[in-house]
Amino acid sequence: MKAAEASAEFIRKDIRNLRRKYGFVNDGHTCDLCGYALLTRPFYMFPCEHVFHTDCFVNEIRPFLDSAQAKELLTLQMQLAEATAAHSVSVCHSVHINL
Repeated sequence: MKAAEASAEFIRKDIRNLRRKYGFVNDGHTCDLCGYALLTRPFYMFPCEHVFHTDCFVNEIRPFLDSAQAKELLTLQMQLAEATAAHSVSVCHSVHINL
């Protein structure tokens, strides 16, 4: 039981530390999967500093997902697309109003 508690505490501390970690990218960075310029499309940067275009990463992991995981991925992608679209509209309206 003590080992499980110690392990759980270690994981909690690791997650807290990851929230404060950041990385830098520049125009010379490329996607670690396709090799094209990173800043041309949305991307993920992992704590290990690997960087992938979002679509490259999803296409890479999709074959390894079971049907429930694939469905969850699709749901998350749709939610992200909706949130991004709503944010884009909000930003456009605020810019339009401020002009």
